[in-house]
Amino acid sequence: AVLDIGAHIGYHTLTMAKLAGPGGKVYAFEPDPVSFALLKKNVEVNGYRNAVLCQKAVSNKNGQEKLYIGKKSNALNRIYNSRHGQSSISIESVRSDDFIEGRVDLMKIDINGGEGIAFQGMQSVLLRTSKIILEFYPIFAREGGSEPMHFLNTLERSGFKLSQIKGEELEPVEDLKLFLGQLKGVPTLFCKKNAG
Repeated sequence: AVLDIGAHIGYHTLTMAKLAGPGGKVYAFEPDPVSFALLKKNVEVNGYRNAVLCQKAVSNKNGQEKLYIGKKSNALNRIYNSRHGQSSISIESVRSDDFIEGRVDLMKIDINGGEGIAFQGMQSVLLRTSKIILEFYPIFAREGGSEPMHFLNTLERSGFKLSQIKGEELEPVEDLKLFLGQLKGVPTLFCKKNAG
C-alpha cells in the first residue's frame, strides 16, 4: 500500500496511483471538504480505481476534530490551533493504526506540522513502512506540540535513515542536532528503513 497523508487536491495521489498500477492501492487522506471534492474529481477524471479516498485527518485519535483553515490558502490548513486567528471547521480524524493493515511501501506526508500528532496514532504503521517522504516544518512542528528533535528521533528509532532531498540528489543526515542547527527553509526529507 501507499499512503498520501495530506493529499490536498491529489497531485501526488495521481502520480502514486499511476506508479502503483492496477494491483496496488493508494490511500489518500484529505479532511478539507473543498480540497477533497477536487481530489475526488481529479481521481475520477483520470480513471484511477486503485485510489481509496478518505475525507479524514490522520491524527492520534478517531472521532471529531477541528481543522484550522489557512488564511491565504487551504494548502496551509492544520489540525492544531496555530494561534494565528484561523477559523475552523469540524472534521473527522482517524488513527492510521486502526485503519491501515499490511505493509506500507511508501508514505508521503505533508500536514503542516501535524506530523507529530499523526505519528502518535501510527506506531504500528511506522514499523511496517519502508519509505517516507515528508515536508519538514520545524516551526509548524513546535506549534503543533512536538519538538522537532524528538520528531526526528522517532523516525530514527523506528528504523529510518534520513536524507534531505536536494534537487535530484539525496544528502544523508548524519547528525540530527547539526542538521536542525543549520536548517534553512522547509526541507523535504526522504526516510528509508535501514537494511537488515
